[in-house]
Amino acid sequence: MPSDLFVKAPFIYSGPDFISFPLGMISDLINYRGKSIQRFCPLTISRLLSNGALVDQVFCFAFLYLKDNGNLTLFLTQPYWLDKSDLQESSDFFFAKAEELARSAGSESLEVEIHSQIVPPVSFPSSLSDFSYDLDSMKPQEVDSRSLEERGFQEEKALFCYDQTIDEVQDKIEEKHGSKGAFTTGDMTQNEFSTIDAQTCQFPLREHCLSLKDPIMTQRMVNFFGDTGSVAHKSGTMFSRRSIEGFLHWSPNLFEAIRENPSPFPFLFYDYLVSHRFKCGKVFRWRMRQENPELLSSLLSHSLHSMKQCGLERCQISSVDNRQTFVKSMLESYGFHIVHVTRLLRKEL
Repeated sequence: MPSDLFVKAPFIYSGPDFISFPLGMISDLINYRGKSIQRFCPLTISRLLSNGALVDQVFCFAFLYLKDNGNLTLFLTQPYWLDKSDLQESSDFFFAKAEELARSAGSESLEVEIHSQIVPPVSFPSSLSDFSYDLDSMKPQEVDSRSLEERGFQEEKALFCYDQTIDEVQDKIEEKHGSKGAFTTGDMTQNEFSTIDAQTCQFPLREHCLSLKDPIMTQRMVNFFGDTGSVAHKSGTMFSRRSIEGFLHWSPNLFEAIRENPSPFPFLFYDYLVSHRFKCGKVFRWRMRQENPELLSSLLSHSLHSMKQCGLERCQISSVDNRQTFVKSMLESYGFHIVHVTRLLRKEL
């Protein structure tokens, strides 16, 4: 990993490996077709100068994961060019080596996420992976879509991140829905999350996730606020018969904290995080059993109340698939607007 990466492109790691990453490494093996393969493989492309010195050109976080169909895929976060002096040559070399790495591991496809239409602030998390760049602090680097298409990549998804002030959304919800009570919404504890996540993973309305098959995709983050989860049930049903109708899971914007106390692993400083006065929160996991405006408003109202109790002023909702027309239209009716688009591109190998 380039030594000046965190200075030029601050990031946060929020994955499950809380022991080895603070020591400078990520250790995890993935089993695929009888082989144990190192899952994480950060990629740095460097140029060798005539005097023998190395100049770092481009970097990205890369990891292998199992898709829902069981096939292995190599995922690349958006490449970051530390030196643009030989952009075309370094790009060609970078993607060639990424494909070589993917094929050697037995991967059947190569995926890359591209950030676009960035309108700060963009809250944490900002990636489909466990590596989120602070898109407000780093200089956005536009990636040439045509060159990626020429390399065989095709867009698979466009995912939207929406933003609005909490007060504005609360006023819109009250205006549209009043105090209707078709659903009962309450806090979801950290201990309940894994159970609720398993029960709702097949809900038709949900955030985009790279994989439901690979458990590493559901192990992101440690919560330090006690009320970052909201779960909804139908009102008037007996407790023993209550089925889960939906849930929201949010995080404060950890980028606000690392700008004052830089660290790619802010969870090491638990006391500081708890006492920090965050201004923005992001709903990064959300599930609903049905397209029901009251269900969405009930979940959102509960989460907004929790955010406001913690002193937050803005709310963002991420990983909204461009084909989720109901969720998009509802959020827009509450005054949300798009501040970030994540494009997921894929190449079959």
